[in-house]
Amino acid sequence: MGITSQDIIADAGGVTTGAVSTVSVGADSTAIAAADATRQYLGITNLSNERIDLNVAGGAAVSERGTPLSAAAGEFAGGSYVAIGKAAQLAVYGICDSGAKAVAVQTLTTA
Repeated sequence: MGITSQDIIADAGGVTTGAVSTVSVGADSTAIAAADATRQYLGITNLSNERIDLNVAGGAAVSERGTPLSAAAGEFAGGSYVAIGKAAQLAVYGICDSGAKAVAVQTLTTA
């Protein structure tokens, strides 16, 4: 049994702000989330019909390297999802083959 996003949220003491946004990922490395020392949790869901590769270590994303998010299964079904705890304070970048593919981004931060 692994750690779930709910476990990460429960351990993110002092959370004061939450945000949800959508980012269009390009065929070149695209910033999904800027570095933020107050971020306690980051969740990213692929909403597109194409694989998106992430670099969650603060550097540029490279196709077919890093953390892959598989394509969404249908119009309202999200593709793969990645939940990152406090280690997600670094910048996160994504890349896809054709460009203009959407990801949903959820963050929880402290004051």
